[in-house]
Amino acid sequence: MNDRYTVMRTHGCVVIEGPVPVDDLVALMHAWEKHRFEDEPAWIVDSLLSSHLRCNMVIGPPEACQAWRERLGIVAVGPPRPAAPEARYRLVTEPYSGITCLRCGRTSYNGNDIKHRYCGNCNVYLDD
Repeated sequence: MNDRYTVMRTHGCVVIEGPVPVDDLVALMHAWEKHRFEDEPAWIVDSLLSSHLRCNMVIGPPEACQAWRERLGIVAVGPPRPAAPEARYRLVTEPYSGITCLRCGRTSYNGNDIKHRYCGNCNVYLDD
């Protein structure tokens, strides 16, 4: 089993390749933090760079990580995910198959209401 790791500085960041024992990582991060200037922001672990470079970890100041990502053309994938649509009905099986409208709370056991996701009490279709 290969338990060796490599630590290198590049682009204002630190790149770690290979499995790092937790004790070693804590000691390394403590040493790097001691050499940081007072006005510099705390370092971050950049998962986008790590994934792109196929290494275990990239650590560095946020602005150095951002600049490196821009040089490599790495961008976050896609827009933020929209919120999940709110449920409007619930299918039930007890005591019989039916559909419960979550707007009014009524349950219909009519086969057509179930098939078309319709609430006869609210007079609306519950599925888009």
